[in-house]
Amino acid sequence: MNFIQDEKLSGVVERITYHNEQNGWSVIKVSPFNEPGRLVTVVVHQAKIFAGASMEFLGQWSHHPQHGEQFKAHQAIEK
Repeated sequence: MNFIQDEKLSGVVERITYHNEQNGWSVIKVSPFNEPGRLVTVVVHQAKIFAGASMEFLGQWSHHPQHGEQFKAHQAIEK
């Protein structure tokens, strides 16, 4: 069996682009600690994320045909 290893993305949540109250999915913009000034899109199922929070995300990079590069996180940990 081949298991895909999780990647980590750590940074500051700059803004919440979208949040679905019914199912908890959020699309957020994160400025990575290792690339200040860059904003990356993170898609995560998490209700308690707010702008200004330092977070670590576990998941995988993917490419959405319409929205481009995204980090699809299955876990978010406040730092």
